[in-house]
Amino acid sequence: MKFHTIMINVDRSCRHFIFGELIATSLTFYIGGCTSIFNVAKRWGYLDKNPFNEIGKLKVEERRLYLTDSELRRFFGAISLQISEAVKSKTRERLTLLAQYFEFLLNTGLRREEALNLEPSDVNLEQNVVFVKKAKDKEARVVPLTDQARRIIDSIGGDLFSGLTKSYVSHGFKEAADKAGLKGMKLHSLRHTFATRMIDLGVDVLTVSKILGHSNVQTTMIYAKVRLDTMRNALKMLDNDALPVRNWYIKGVEKVS
Repeated sequence: MKFHTIMINVDRSCRHFIFGELIATSLTFYIGGCTSIFNVAKRWGYLDKNPFNEIGKLKVEERRLYLTDSELRRFFGAISLQISEAVKSKTRERLTLLAQYFEFLLNTGLRREEALNLEPSDVNLEQNVVFVKKAKDKEARVVPLTDQARRIIDSIGGDLFSGLTKSYVSHGFKEAADKAGLKGMKLHSLRHTFATRMIDLGVDVLTVSKILGHSNVQTTMIYAKVRLDTMRNALKMLDNDALPVRNWYIKGVEKVS
């Protein structure tokens, strides 16, 4: 690619960013690639100076990956509305199964294909677990069922989620999310929500990692960034603990004054 062509593409990307058509992460990734290419060109003697080294780093705002409780209510409310407005009974049945699928993901943390590919032989109701098969780059694992996940399994019958497809569940999530006014959320956000809830409830990262099927616990650490409400509740515990030091300090101040 010629220098002139690269600069035109960079200019176009910057304009898209300014007008809100390109997120900072994408632009930073693009500029980073150009910087590396031009560093090589400079090292080989084609350039005296790399113009991309003069570009400062963009501030990238960390995007929230999980849904809040109020967002979940809006999301499932949108699906409920779709079900009630469906004219054909088959459409209602499939939308109901879709809603149950979403709720199952929220209660198990399974990936999209992992839940869709479940077979009756993968479910052990005596031990109250599901067996997630080994995939090409994922290890097999056992995931315990919550009470709600168990109720969903009992209600949908032996076919489980075989009546759904990858494109249908992804499109169905986007449609419900759009109706609920949720921007930037994807089907995988349900897995993020499951993990975030587990961490907030005090489950250790290693256990969450095993449930999610992460090969490296560092992958799970992205969920360990505590929410503000969780931090506030944690500090309230200090307020409820009347420390003698605090009382002594207040009395000491009163004596000095």
